[in-house]
Amino acid sequence: MKKTLSAFLTGLLFLFSACSSDNGGDKDDVTSETISAKWNVSGQSNYESFEFNKSGNYIVVAKSEVRSEDNNTVTFGTYTIKDNVIIMSNFGKLTVTDISSNTINFTLTLNNGSDAVNVSASKQPEVANTTKTELLCRTWITTGETVDGLGGSTIKKGIIVIFSQAGTYLVYNDDFVDEVGLAQWKWKGNNENEFYYSWENWEDNWEATQVIIHELTKDRMVVVEKFPDEGDEITVFKPLENK
Repeated sequence: MKKTLSAFLTGLLFLFSACSSDNGGDKDDVTSETISAKWNVSGQSNYESFEFNKSGNYIVVAKSEVRSEDNNTVTFGTYTIKDNVIIMSNFGKLTVTDISSNTINFTLTLNNGSDAVNVSASKQPEVANTTKTELLCRTWITTGETVDGLGGSTIKKGIIVIFSQAGTYLVYNDDFVDEVGLAQWKWKGNNENEFYYSWENWEDNWEATQVIIHELTKDRMVVVEKFPDEGDEITVFKPLENK
C-alpha cells in the first residue's frame, strides 16, 4: 500500500511539473533575442507591423491611409528594454503583456500623447537560419572605403542598412532626415553568395537588383550591386550595434 501510494504521488508530482512546464513553456521574457522578429499586426490598428533586431533597431510600418506630415509610413530608430517595456526612440513604448515564440500582445503608447491602444501581432515566417543568413541579418553602416581589385564606384559613408530573416531590407540615409527606404530581399540560389532586393513585389522580377557578396564576416561586408546598363557599385559595411 505504501509503495502504491508513493508511486501515485510521484506520478502526480511529475504530471503537475509537466503541466506547469507546458503552460509556461511558450512564455518568454522580453529580450532582444525574443523580440527579434517581424510582428504582423492583427485586427483593427493603424499599423501593419513592428520589427526588431538584435542590433538594437526597430522598424514600424503604418498603414498607408494614416500617413501624414507628422506620421510617416515607415519609422526607424533604436530601442531599449526595461521591465518588459520596449522604449523606441522618437516613437513611443510597447508594454508587453504576453509574448511567445509566435505571438505578442502589448499596449502601445505614442510620444505624441495619444491614448494607449492594445495590439496583438503574430511572427512572420523567416528564412532558414544558416551561417551566412545569421551574418547578413543585422544592422550595417557604410564605411566609405575602397576595395583593391574591384572596379566600380564606392558609396559614400553614412548609409545604414538592415537585413532581417523576415525578408526586410531597409536603407536609411543619414544625410537626409526621415529618408527611409523599405524593400524586400532574398537569396539567389542555395550557395548564399548572391541575393536580390526589390522595392516592389517579386512578381516584377525585372525591378529586382542583384547583389554579389564579395566578403561577409562578423566584422565586415563588401557587396557589389549589379545595375543593368550602368556600372557596378561597390559598398563596404561594418556592423552597427545600438546597445
